[in-house]
Amino acid sequence: MNLEQILAELRQIDATAGDRALTRAEQSRFDELLQLRDREERRASLRSGLTSGRGLTVEPSQSPQIMRRVDPFDGAAQTFGEVRDRAHAALDHLSGRSALTDRDLTVLARLADSPASARWAQQMTAAADPDYTSAFAKMLADPMTGPARFSDAERAAFNRVEETRAALNVGTSTQGQVLVPTPLDPSFLLTSAGGVNPLVEHASTKVLTEGNTWRGPTTAGVVASFDPELTEVSDDSPNDFAQVPIKAEQAQAFVQYSIPAGDDIPDLARELGMLLADAKETLEATKFVNGTGTNEPLGLWTAVNASSTLRIVSTTAATIGEVDLHAIYNALPARWRGKGKWTANPTYLAAIKRLGTNALASGFTGDLSTGLPTAILDKVVVSDDNAPSTQTTTSLDQEILFGDLSQYVIVRRPGSMTVELVPHLLGANRRPTGARGLYAYWRVGAGLPVANSMRMLVDRTSA
Repeated sequence: MNLEQILAELRQIDATAGDRALTRAEQSRFDELLQLRDREERRASLRSGLTSGRGLTVEPSQSPQIMRRVDPFDGAAQTFGEVRDRAHAALDHLSGRSALTDRDLTVLARLADSPASARWAQQMTAAADPDYTSAFAKMLADPMTGPARFSDAERAAFNRVEETRAALNVGTSTQGQVLVPTPLDPSFLLTSAGGVNPLVEHASTKVLTEGNTWRGPTTAGVVASFDPELTEVSDDSPNDFAQVPIKAEQAQAFVQYSIPAGDDIPDLARELGMLLADAKETLEATKFVNGTGTNEPLGLWTAVNASSTLRIVSTTAATIGEVDLHAIYNALPARWRGKGKWTANPTYLAAIKRLGTNALASGFTGDLSTGLPTAILDKVVVSDDNAPSTQTTTSLDQEILFGDLSQYVIVRRPGSMTVELVPHLLGANRRPTGARGLYAYWRVGAGLPVANSMRMLVDRTSA
């Protein structure tokens, strides 16, 4: 086929499909024709370059840019490339139609970056189908008879999600488990915690698509050197390679709602999703600060406070002074200081504010006379209401952290929130109360693989 024939067939397929998505056969032929078009244009460019003596020059395509949009919810993807295309198309579909932020929407695309993680992208793409969302709402209103009221499109969307879940071995509706639709899934919101959970915006988030544990390598690093000419290079290999596992622990929540609420509230699924999102953010915001690391995330403050070598004791009990801020700043190794950030409870930041009112005083870079400090010693300040705030004179109270917050690692399994619907809740006498239940669970973990990247100011005791 020559270029003119290829372009004619491309236009014919496009005109035949109109506003609908291409069928699988049409899409396959369309993609084949696009490749042929590109090849013919390259050949034409090569012939033109040889004739003119200019050498090989590939000019940008001058033919009409005929690009069909892939329907992400039209059947299951068969190839790795299709998974990527459908994931990206799902992002376009969700944009502006859900609670997902622009930064959150990139997760689907990132999940399709490798064949192993493509399975998760496939699952979340299927769960983003509006027909699946409406099917989920019908099941929520009545777990027993909801599936019988599915439309053909809703049943097909529901079955696609079930097929992807079975492939991942994470359970199916036959076991009472239902995947939360992607637009309503709080576990999919990786970066939108905002003021409720500010640490999330500065920590490193690892997307866990296989297994339940992230294993990050840690080492003091390679030490380079200058060696004499024609001399065997020194062995600079690190001898302290280690793996710090961070397990994604299971968090859970339970919500009950009345049968009339299921019948009468038109957007009950989204309302319950908001409640679960609030519960999730509240729980994680607390645990990312003070979690024990046993059956729950290891909190940043807990991890640093566990080592006495990372603690700097204040000069005066119940007082934060300029000397203390310089002490904690200087104690952090230079390797981490460049990316260092301060974080503390607003109670302690207010105490720091009282140290000076001049923009140049004590080396501060912000005007401490207005609001809480946003920078100390030219380093960003992160205010966290979940950080410790108790100050006594009898214990080494935690006050301020300084270090590279990106070394704190949050491990998530996005799109993993699953709910089990309880058709009838029973009272003390084992009789129905007229309420239904929604049991939700998801996986998240956190830890500090490189503890030396942080320093903590603790309050001196006067006891």
